Amino acid sequence: MSPSALIDAMTTETLGGDGAACVETIRLAGPAMDVGFHSTKTIVACALITGGVRVFEYDEHAYRGQTDDSAELTPARRLVKLKPHGAACRAAQFAEDTLLTASSDGTIAAIDVEAGKVMARLNDAHPDAVNVLCPLTAPDDGSGGGGGSAAGGGGGALVASGDDSGIVRIWDLRARAMVTEFVTHDDYISTLRLYGTYLVSASGDGSVAYTDLRRVLARGESSGSKLTLKTKQTAEGDDEVLCLDMVRGGERIIAGLSTGSLQLYTVGDIEAGATDRIPGHPDSVDAIVSLEGLEGGSGDSLVVTGCGDGMLRVVSLFPHQILGVLGEHGTASMPVEVLTMSNRGRYGKPGHAVMASASHDATVRLWSAAEAASSR
Repeated sequence: MSPSALIDAMTTETLGGDGAACVETIRLAGPAMDVGFHSTKTIVACALITGGVRVFEYDEHAYRGQTDDSAELTPARRLVKLKPHGAACRAAQFAEDTLLTASSDGTIAAIDVEAGKVMARLNDAHPDAVNVLCPLTAPDDGSGGGGGSAAGGGGGALVASGDDSGIVRIWDLRARAMVTEFVTHDDYISTLRLYGTYLVSASGDGSVAYTDLRRVLARGESSGSKLTLKTKQTAEGDDEVLCLDMVRGGERIIAGLSTGSLQLYTVGDIEAGATDRIPGHPDSVDAIVSLEGLEGGSGDSLVVTGCGDGMLRVVSLFPHQILGVLGEHGTASMPVEVLTMSNRGRYGKPGHAVMASASHDATVRLWSAAEAASSR
C-alpha cells in the first residue's frame, strides 16, 4: 500500500461503528464557541456566538462505554439560559462554582449558576476580543499538575484571559481587578492551559509558550523574554498552532496545526522546537484533548482530535499512529473547533469521563471517553 493510501485508510476507518461513542446531542440557539465542564459536578456550559450562555446538567451514567448495556440515558436538563454579552461569547469556563465567560467585545462576566444570574462584569477587560479563559486553580486530580492556586493560594480567585492581539492578563476575581499582563505571542491566543504553576499557551503566530506564573505574579510586571520560554516554529512548521494539551503526565505538549499535523514538545525545552511531528489529518487540527487518567490507564498516550473535515479521530502518540475515526460531528463536514473533557472519572476521581465537541451546526455532542480509549 502506498504512503498516501495508508494515510487515507487511517483517516477514514471508523472505530466501533458509525458514531458509536456519541451518546447525546444538545441542540442550541446558535453555534457554540466554547464548552466547559464543572470540575466536580455533572454540569456543562456552552458559550454561544449570539452572546448567550447555556448550562446543562447531564446524566454521566450513560457514558461508561458499550460494555454496560444497562445504562439508559436521561436527556440533559437545561439549568441556565442567559445572555451576558452583547457580542459573541467566545469562552465559558468554571472556576469552582462560578462560571466565567468572555466575549469578542472585550468583556468578561462571572455567573452564579445556582442563582442563574450575572454576579459581576468587567466591561473593558481587554482592548481586543477575548478568545480564551483559564482559571488558575488546578484540580487535585493526580495528573501531576498539582492542586491549588498557581499563585500558591487564593483558591479559585485568579483567572487568565487571552485576546486576539496576543496579550494575556491575570485577574483577581475577588478584587475584580487586573493583577498583571504580559505578551508572549504576536497573534491571537488560541489556547491557555494551566499545568502546576506554569501557563502553557498556543497562538496563531505559530508559537508555543511556557510561562512561570509564580515569577510573573511575584514581580507584577510584563514577563518579556526573561520569564517566558517561547519557541517559534521552523519554516517546515510555519503555520498556526490552533490547540494544545499536556500528555505523558505533563512532560510533553501536543499541539494541533492548521496544516493538519500534530507536533510534540518537551516541557522545559520547548525553545529547542518540536521533537516529533505526526502527519495524517486531511485538514486542520482545530481541537485536541488527552485521554490520560482514565481507569486502568486505558487512555494513556492517546488523544482525540477535532478536524476541519468534521471528524473526531483517536491518535496514538507512542507509537505515532492515527487509529481511526471516532465519529462525525453533524453531517455537513463542518470543522470541529471545540473539544474538551470532564475531570470526573479521571485520575481516580468518581464518575465517568465525558467529552464534548462543538461545531458550526449549533449543537454540542457528548461522547464516551471510555469508548474512545477502547480503540487501542
